[in-house]
Amino acid sequence: MIHIKVFFANGDSLVTGFNGSMLQACNYYVGHVFQLGISESSKSRAVRIEQL
Repeated sequence: MIHIKVFFANGDSLVTGFNGSMLQACNYYVGHVFQLGISESSKSRAVRIEQL
């Protein structure tokens, strides 16, 4: 398991574990839109990741 920090277009970020390689994590997160809260307006696109 690797630990990564995901950065979003709206300025938010999150730290999480990922069972895979950095390339797999990048393919999973970067460029995709994620729900970051409970409202519909809290969706944001992941723009980059870094390994911790």
